Amino acid sequence: MVNTIANLFIVTLLFLLNAAFGIQLLRLLRFTIPSRLGMLLCACGLSFGLLTFAVFLLGMLGLLTKAWVLSLLALVALLAWKGWLWLLELFAGLKEFMTSLRQSRLGLFLLAFIVAFAILDALMAMAPLTGSDAMHYHFTVPKVWVQEQRIVPVWWTLLSFFTGTGHVLIALGIVLGSDSAALGLIYLGGILTAGSVFMLALQLFSKEVALISVATFLATPMVFWQMSTSGSPDIWSAFYTTMAVWLVLSEGRKIREGTNLTKGLLSGFFAGLAAGGKYTAWATPIMLVVIVLLSSRSLQSTFLVALGALIGGMLPHLRNALWTGDPFFPFLSRWVASEGFNFWTFQSCYADTRAPGFDLSLLSLFRYPILLTLQGERFGVGHYFGPLILTFMPVIFLLWFQGWHYRIAMVFAAGFFGLNAVTSQMARFLLPIFPLTLVLAVGAWAQSRERLAWVWTGGACAVVVFLVFCTASNLVYARDFVPVALGVESRHDFLSRMAPDYPLAHFVNEHLRNEREKAMVFFRHLYHLQVPFIYGDPATSWLMDPARYSSPNSLANLLRQLDVRWVVKTGNYPAPFAQAFKALEHQGILQPVTSGIAEGFVGWRIYGQKGRVPITILKVVRP
Repeated sequence: MVNTIANLFIVTLLFLLNAAFGIQLLRLLRFTIPSRLGMLLCACGLSFGLLTFAVFLLGMLGLLTKAWVLSLLALVALLAWKGWLWLLELFAGLKEFMTSLRQSRLGLFLLAFIVAFAILDALMAMAPLTGSDAMHYHFTVPKVWVQEQRIVPVWWTLLSFFTGTGHVLIALGIVLGSDSAALGLIYLGGILTAGSVFMLALQLFSKEVALISVATFLATPMVFWQMSTSGSPDIWSAFYTTMAVWLVLSEGRKIREGTNLTKGLLSGFFAGLAAGGKYTAWATPIMLVVIVLLSSRSLQSTFLVALGALIGGMLPHLRNALWTGDPFFPFLSRWVASEGFNFWTFQSCYADTRAPGFDLSLLSLFRYPILLTLQGERFGVGHYFGPLILTFMPVIFLLWFQGWHYRIAMVFAAGFFGLNAVTSQMARFLLPIFPLTLVLAVGAWAQSRERLAWVWTGGACAVVVFLVFCTASNLVYARDFVPVALGVESRHDFLSRMAPDYPLAHFVNEHLRNEREKAMVFFRHLYHLQVPFIYGDPATSWLMDPARYSSPNSLANLLRQLDVRWVVKTGNYPAPFAQAFKALEHQGILQPVTSGIAEGFVGWRIYGQKGRVPITILKVVRP
């Protein structure tokens, strides 16, 4: 419980610090908008974006240490001097908001529902890391950066080159506290996104619609999972995408006419930060530039938005270009493949960027919006978004005739969705536009009350049933995580019960505790390893090229080059290297030292199926 309070305190301080600094910057830039909440969200978006740049620079210079990071934060606190007073003024607006809600029982109920979900998410986020992708690379790669005190290429997982601005925030959390502090920053991204949902809905619809949108957003399983236990920073891309769209909608005339350069640059900067978090989120600045160009027909306004997007999204691509010569490594490198290009690993990773049900036929593209909900397991867990958007799809189209704000929002969402449909059909990659689409769906339903009463009644039942179902299912899900956050369960017991491959990592940690030489491992979930290691599965390890190292001699040479002293065999070796490893065992180059049996999850953790995995540690005998 003490650790939970301490980590949430760190996250709260970072929020206040960035809010104050961001407000100071916006004031200096003469950026003003009537909404206090909108001003606060813009301040946080700008400040966290700049903080990401600063921490990234420290990492590239080899200064990613606690001392340097604390010095940076102290400097930010000093530079925010007047921002602290303005921040108090903004929070004073909360009192007025609460007063206005007293006149509405529905408003008070929805606010209580939102606060309850926010508290539950906060507790779950404080549980130790158990997310599958997070333990493979979302958190493991930043952990390597912190250990090295430098942002470095991690060649044993190709996915390290997919890391973006959100992963810099994860590194910041790890430097300041632990994986729980980093998870807290992801949770904060979810809270900020909820705030942006409220502002966007308020811009297009009423306060009641805004509150319903926030409630359904937080209750949606995809969001609940992403901002609490997944360990993925993608929710930050959703925040920046929603803020970029909101700025265009709320300040569209000034941006389109080029009369406010700051707002045009800032909307583009937010879109770039969304793209900097994930390759697939480049759909955000692409659609933003298209919309500004079509709506304004001003090259100046379009250029400002595009410039802001380029600045906001450039960091991971500059880094990759510096390391490999390919800003979108490895996707451009394959066209000019050098001798060292690993086609096997590339093809394996590339296959994971597309859904199992991927199909570009016209019929499949037409059915995709339906199938991602009804057959989500084939399309990147699309069913985690729930059925509300699909349910209200017919009435969403009616918004087209109600003003340019709605048309811009619909074109943006449709364009983002279309790019997803023709490139990956991975529904979880749609998270950045989920807030916008959800607002349109809930708002369209709410507006049907006067003209289509039967639609409104049926939709109200759908919303209530959805919220009840999500509340029940999320509480069931949370019961596995909240006890450890409250200190009722120990960290080790929780990880043994809930973290995939943790028993394997614990076995390796116990038997190689005092070793300083590297171990090659093949199980996927690496974060909880406490010994030097290299990942050896060619499914993502760029170092393990079957075309070059599938013979026993070449593999033995590779182990020596990588300074590998131990090989951890769990079950079978990876198929492309199985014969070579077995030959090294037969030759005595790999000699078993210890073995055992560990219990681990089989398939998705949510199904709770476990099996026994044999584990053997072999020593590499060097001549």
